[in-house]
Amino acid sequence: MSLGLKKLQDVIDEAIVKVEGIPDYKGNSDLKNALLDLLDFYKAIASEEYKEMIDILGRQGAITQSDIDYLQSMQDNITEREGELDKELARAQSEFAKKHDIKIERNKLQDKIDNM
Repeated sequence: MSLGLKKLQDVIDEAIVKVEGIPDYKGNSDLKNALLDLLDFYKAIASEEYKEMIDILGRQGAITQSDIDYLQSMQDNITEREGELDKELARAQSEFAKKHDIKIERNKLQDKIDNM
């Protein structure tokens, strides 16, 4: 396993532990659960898809067009699945903010990422 992938997995595991340690807010855990679902997704793809991608890319010189197509398909699948979890997290965040009279401001960094 590559050092970078191991570090990514460690960071995700640490984030999961921290979020799990946050108590429900006034009996509501929807926002926390939506975030945990997204972190669990990241953990799964780091352990499975990213590992496979690294193995394929590590072949050096032996990468075929079929490999490239497969990698693109994997990336498209990851992006689609992540999008659904992102939407659920945004919905939970919005409902939490509305319920507790919290104003959510636009994240300029996220806007830049979305426009890449």
